[in-house]
Amino acid sequence: MKLSKTDKAATAWLLTSTDPLFAPEREAQGEGFSLICGIDEAGAGPLIGPLVVAGVIFPQGVEKIPYVFDSKQITEHNRDVIRDRILGMEGVRYAIVELSAAEVDRRNIFQARMEGMARVAMQLGMADFYLIDGNRKPKTIEKPVRTIVKGDAKSASIAAASLLAKTYRDDWMRRYALEHPEYGFEFHKGYGTKAHIEAIYKYGVLAEHRRTFHPISDILSPIEQGEFSFE
Repeated sequence: MKLSKTDKAATAWLLTSTDPLFAPEREAQGEGFSLICGIDEAGAGPLIGPLVVAGVIFPQGVEKIPYVFDSKQITEHNRDVIRDRILGMEGVRYAIVELSAAEVDRRNIFQARMEGMARVAMQLGMADFYLIDGNRKPKTIEKPVRTIVKGDAKSASIAAASLLAKTYRDDWMRRYALEHPEYGFEFHKGYGTKAHIEAIYKYGVLAEHRRTFHPISDILSPIEQGEFSFE
């Protein structure tokens, strides 16, 4: 198989001493912190399945890590390869938290994101500093936190967490696709594509669909109000 330039880069290493992607980590270290945890999520937008939040702490003094910048530009196969390399690094620490579709509906997507990040921070409580993707942070994290908009393109730790979350959720969608092949989950990963929405109207709403997300809520509303019958 011929690899693109981006995929070839996935087999290379990044040196922490020179790459801008480690600037936030170096800045935190310069402030006296030693264990910096990057946190990001995957699955905020899809109509189905869990929200997945991950955190990564690279070993203190690490000199090189697998290529993690902007996982969306890397093929699915190579994301899996990089994930395995991250998890195989000596001394790396990580956590992955899954919040079900039902919990997303119960909390709303913003509160579910905050809860997931808080759970990851708790599991990686040995960190003394947290880098979080976005511009909002959980109020329950007591240690220092820095939010970074589009952090997966600016911080190595956040980028690694993003990749772990995305590959975890993609694996979940592929497994669910085996149970419901008519929906094409392995292709659109649960996002509200034309094919997905057409499948919902044709085959129905599944247990893992998010009831509070449009158009699921529109489809279920008349049913819940008793306007339709399945008899």
